Amino acid sequence: MDHLQPLIVELTEDALLEVLEEAQSDRVIEESPGSWDRFRFAHALIQETVASELTTARRVRLHARIAEALEQLYGANVEAHAAELSHHFGEAGGNGNRETGALLPVGRGSGAGRLRRRRGRLSP
Repeated sequence: MDHLQPLIVELTEDALLEVLEEAQSDRVIEESPGSWDRFRFAHALIQETVASELTTARRVRLHARIAEALEQLYGANVEAHAAELSHHFGEAGGNGNRETGALLPVGRGSGAGRLRRRRGRLSP
């Protein structure tokens, strides 16, 4: 659960667990296979519905926080997760970690080739 802490500024760990358990009970999310502390949406349509109900400002902010949390979680193994990080930093519109910059794949295809680091705002 430590990897979720950057995302939950206002919740205690117990409160977060209660929210996750309720969402799991309602079949909104499910545990990721082989992991006791990772969850995913139970269906892509649920994810789309939740995302569509967020304001643009909240969605951008969440993507920035997710990208920064994942970058910290992956640490030295960040290159193996280039596509995932690029997605979240891109959806954040460059509002992610301005100190370290965003990791972007170089080449064709998702996560293809080596990574380059850009500082400041991402450009499309």
